[in-house]
Amino acid sequence: MFDTHCHLHSSEFDNDREAIIKNLRSKDIHLVTVGTNCEDSDQAIYLAEENPEIIWATMGVHPHEATEVSFCPQNIRQFSQRARHSKVVAIGEAGFDFHYNSKEEVYQAQEDIFRCQIEIALDLKKPLIIHTRDSFEETYNLLAEYQGQELTVIYHCFTGSPEWVSKLSSLDNISYFSFSGIVTFRNKVEEIQASAKGVPIDRLLIETDSPYLAPVPYRGLRNEPTFLSTILEKISELRNIPCEELERQLDMNSRTVFQL
Repeated sequence: MFDTHCHLHSSEFDNDREAIIKNLRSKDIHLVTVGTNCEDSDQAIYLAEENPEIIWATMGVHPHEATEVSFCPQNIRQFSQRARHSKVVAIGEAGFDFHYNSKEEVYQAQEDIFRCQIEIALDLKKPLIIHTRDSFEETYNLLAEYQGQELTVIYHCFTGSPEWVSKLSSLDNISYFSFSGIVTFRNKVEEIQASAKGVPIDRLLIETDSPYLAPVPYRGLRNEPTFLSTILEKISELRNIPCEELERQLDMNSRTVFQL
């Protein structure tokens, strides 16, 4: 199995990371550990360097970090240079998030950092991992400006409706949709489950986003990449596809998008 988005390098795993990695090897689980700012991304890269056979990394600035980061030309050059590392398989997570702050408060800072990461992804020909929360319209409008530029995007922890799958897929880029443990929740997830059922099979991915968003029946616990099988089983049920067949397809999709 392939966890396309987690944060295994984060401090929540400091006490037992080695045991978790040993367990991942035994279960043949591969993953991408995702950076949320420049320092955090360096930690992700270091973990990938230490475990090259099962872990890859990203270089990114999360929208929540946008107001804390100054992307002057020198910083952009340093970010771009670090993103060329052989273990960095994507840029991001980047995007918009207006859940905790109003659009008016943070839009410009988030847009500037988002645009910068789009440009770096295009320059390096690496996929862009997109975080979009309470901001589908803004994300769509910005990406529409990059039509025809061979941008590959991964909508991480996708929570949109089938209509948004269709609208985002209509853009002239290569779009993948990654589903997290939210798809297993019991309340107000009908639209998300419909999207997981309807996304084209060759554009479907799964993730844990661990240590966050533990799936049922692990709600309330720290999420772990080994819980990925629960998400796989739920989507297998939704799509009426045997787990083994779905797992093979998802692994192929993951390796395709990350060019592995």
